[in-house]
Amino acid sequence: MIKRSFGVLRFLNRQHIWPVRASAACVGGLIALVSTGRLGLARELFGQFYNGFFKLGGRRTGFYLYAGWMKRKLAHDPFFNFTEGMSPNELSVLSDWILSRRNALSIELFSGHMMLLEAAHAHWALETDDQDGFEAHLKQFKHYADLLLGNVVENDDVPVELDADVRDTPGFVQNAAEVLRDFERDLPIEQWRWFVVGGTFLGLVRDKDFMPHDVDLDVGLFLDDLDLVAFEAVFENSDHFSIAKFDYQTEIYRDAEGHAQLRRVPAMLKIVHSNGVNLDVFLHERRDGKIWHGSGVNKWVNAPFKLAPYEIKGQKVLGPDDADHYLREHYGEWRVVVKNFSCITGTTNLAFVKNLHTIAVLLKRYAHFSKARPAEAKKVLRELREQGYIEINDGTKSLSNHIV
Repeated sequence: MIKRSFGVLRFLNRQHIWPVRASAACVGGLIALVSTGRLGLARELFGQFYNGFFKLGGRRTGFYLYAGWMKRKLAHDPFFNFTEGMSPNELSVLSDWILSRRNALSIELFSGHMMLLEAAHAHWALETDDQDGFEAHLKQFKHYADLLLGNVVENDDVPVELDADVRDTPGFVQNAAEVLRDFERDLPIEQWRWFVVGGTFLGLVRDKDFMPHDVDLDVGLFLDDLDLVAFEAVFENSDHFSIAKFDYQTEIYRDAEGHAQLRRVPAMLKIVHSNGVNLDVFLHERRDGKIWHGSGVNKWVNAPFKLAPYEIKGQKVLGPDDADHYLREHYGEWRVVVKNFSCITGTTNLAFVKNLHTIAVLLKRYAHFSKARPAEAKKVLRELREQGYIEINDGTKSLSNHIV
């Protein structure tokens, strides 16, 4: 299995010349065809590599190898959303393939895969206001969620260890400094008022440097101060950065008539530097006397803060003025170094975006950690119960009927 490292991530993040993209597309397409026997999936994966989306293409390749008949762990990520970016037709082909693999996959893997697929189908149904389609996929989602929960066995003896998410990141610190300098050139801080957050701010305060075991940079801007069109235009015309993904928080809610609806809020922009380092730009929303930011799955809440000047590797930056309060909100005992860090179980101010994909990821984490990390599994289970996503009756866990 390929070890997760800064070098691998740097290669996947980079922009590649045509011959490299074409070669990777042919290899990826062939692997998808051999693994699944579905020409539509091979064509889709070919397109990902050919259009330069190496990170998504690489993860999808790993998924096909592990879920297919070869059962090879190339770079398997048990929480990867393999439905990302797929059309309804492609999702149907993928669903058909996973259903054909039912007897070859464990119940955990099969039900987890089908939950993600039903979640993607349900969200697509709401895109066209297909209420009947949404309700049908929601029913199937609950079926596979209950199947997963009914087969989870919590293991308190811990006889084995799951693959740790400890990253090998030599060279990150040197490359990170270059990224921050070029970010300042493209977005002068006096004009744009961007600030460092998350792990980048933690490294600045605790380590007086970038964290050597990190793999990306985290910065923030306030959404109500931002012209999104002008902001995107900066990176579309940048000599240093390219846009990898614009992520939205998509939440499902019921309107007054009981119909399911989607609400979208811009969440973050993933950009990639020419040296291969990824930079996450979190859009912070001031709402209800608090400050919210996050991704398509997670969101974090902070007390209001002002910005104060800091410096990292000779680069002047801004950050939350009360560093101790901000970091305690996020990490609790932030002075303790944690290399095997999870943004779900390792942060203390976490909430979740209310959609089916989020619930599926949480359930998959609970099942996965139950095998060998009972403490992590209990944390995820507590989150699921506090969010009202699952119910426990007479010791039997099931998905709540009121998740949406």
